[in-house]
Amino acid sequence: MWSYTRPYNDRISSKELLGGQTSAQYNELQNWYMETSQQNAIYYAAKKAGKKHSFKYLGVYVMEVQKGSSFRKKLQIGDTVLGANGHRFHSTEEMMSYLCKQKIGSPVKISVLRGKKKKQFTGKIVKVKGTNKPGIGIQLVEHVEVKTKPKLSINAGEIGGPSAGLMFTLESYEVFTKQNLSHGHRIAGTGTISPNGKVGIIGGVDKKVVAASREGAEVFFAPTDSTEVKKSQTNYAVAKRTAKRIHTKMKIVPVGNFDDALNYLKAHY
Repeated sequence: MWSYTRPYNDRISSKELLGGQTSAQYNELQNWYMETSQQNAIYYAAKKAGKKHSFKYLGVYVMEVQKGSSFRKKLQIGDTVLGANGHRFHSTEEMMSYLCKQKIGSPVKISVLRGKKKKQFTGKIVKVKGTNKPGIGIQLVEHVEVKTKPKLSINAGEIGGPSAGLMFTLESYEVFTKQNLSHGHRIAGTGTISPNGKVGIIGGVDKKVVAASREGAEVFFAPTDSTEVKKSQTNYAVAKRTAKRIHTKMKIVPVGNFDDALNYLKAHY
């Protein structure tokens, strides 16, 4: 009941949160998002710092199979899709480009890695929910293997999801370069990170702004990514409105890529 008295607390039913998954599947999904986020962060930070780095694309994790997909009872969450119709993909973009060229209803055979076993499944091309473009009807995240020298790993505890990507990258960059970017100042932020350093949109940015302000953060990095949203609904726009409503002194800084955050810290601290 306490949440009803707090304007930035939401109440979500378990059905809405889990989206038909079990609690175990949901937690596993968040862990895969977290793993990909950390891998991307370490890779890009090493690249930016001039350290030895390699990025190997292994396929895409199946995060969800939409209701209209002919693979709904065949694929499992956590399967890695490797290719289709004999084509081995080398990036998610290559996979999506290939599938988009197929006709709706045409047959497709996909190769999958489940655990350590390779499997093949046959189905049909369908309209992908949210885009209406041809595909196999799955929600996905890249499965990659990153190696750097020196080796780096991130221990984020029990949290999951991809939204700490930008902050992981900044921290990893500090480790690789042995630089102190904040010099004792309290810096907060959010946003996914891609292998090319782009900062992506996340959910619940208003709540993150409130939490960061309560913890005394001086700066909050907010993504300007407008993928599938109006400019008035970007994380940056929502964060600015939220900061104004709660009368915080914390500065909301727009970021479109890693360099925006890095350059801000170097210029101000």
